[in-house]
Amino acid sequence: MIGLVALSALAAVGAGAAGGRVPVWAIFACLGVSLAAVLGAAYFSHKALLTAALASKTFALSVTGHLISVLIDAVLLADIGVQIEMGVLAALVPAIILAASLPISVGGWGTRELAAVAAFGTIGMAPSIAVAMAFLLGVTQLAAAALGTGLTVILARRGAP
Repeated sequence: MIGLVALSALAAVGAGAAGGRVPVWAIFACLGVSLAAVLGAAYFSHKALLTAALASKTFALSVTGHLISVLIDAVLLADIGVQIEMGVLAALVPAIILAASLPISVGGWGTRELAAVAAFGTIGMAPSIAVAMAFLLGVTQLAAAALGTGLTVILARRGAP
């Protein structure tokens, strides 16, 4: 749930920077619903699993991860010759990440590309470019997950905590 708040916060900042291309009220509505869900989960939790310190660290890490995704998308698009404002990317990429995280496909493949076509279609990007960017983003996420998994296995075998 903290990840949803981070996605919404990033999208809200991007919507403000995008200069009216994305309805700001919709982004802030998502932010409000996500924040209410986190607060509700913390309030109704029988165990104090969600402390303020843990929530703030998790939120900061989540926002950082999403900003890195936006930067990766900017680099991928620049590499194929597409110039796009960072604010627009910050407003649209969270929807793509959210679609890829839905548990209806394996690894987000297919849903990520479909969401990219829909999101970037709102600013007039060609579907082929949106699919290429989403595919490359999926490959980078797959590579990062493989490296993280390998490191985790190595550390676990060495007995590291």
